[in-house]
Amino acid sequence: MIKRICLICVAINLFALTACQTTTDPSKGGLFSYDPEAYEKRIENRENRLKEIEDQQEIEKQKSEQLQHDLTEKKVEKNEFHARIAVLEDNLVQLKSEIKNVDIETEKREKEILHIELESKALEEELNKIKMSSTEGIESKKKEIERLELRIDELLKEAEVLSHM
Repeated sequence: MIKRICLICVAINLFALTACQTTTDPSKGGLFSYDPEAYEKRIENRENRLKEIEDQQEIEKQKSEQLQHDLTEKKVEKNEFHARIAVLEDNLVQLKSEIKNVDIETEKREKEILHIELESKALEEELNKIKMSSTEGIESKKKEIERLELRIDELLKEAEVLSHM
């Protein structure tokens, strides 16, 4: 009987020892599965992952700084755009004022003044379209504003010539 009990104990111990798994994950190892290389490899893997995360954070930080820089540039560009529109509006007001001050003496002058008035109204409508339109690109708006600036300057010169006649 003692032999049987000893045999049963030995069988249980053998079964228990064979059931022990070895693993490379030190947190899941048991008493017999301590492996210093596994610990070192796990530390190396975690350091590599940390380096990847830090690199990704640096990339995201740079992207964020670039976007902030772009936003600042766009705000400056928008302010310049609005300033140019304000100048155009002032020039239109000046043009209308000069048109009213022109002394109409001849039919030819009346026709020229009417032409200038019509042109200034058309320019005013175009300027309002530019102000209201948000779908056009900023470059096309800049070109349109430059064209309007040239045309308004021409009309101002014509109105000045007519006022001195």
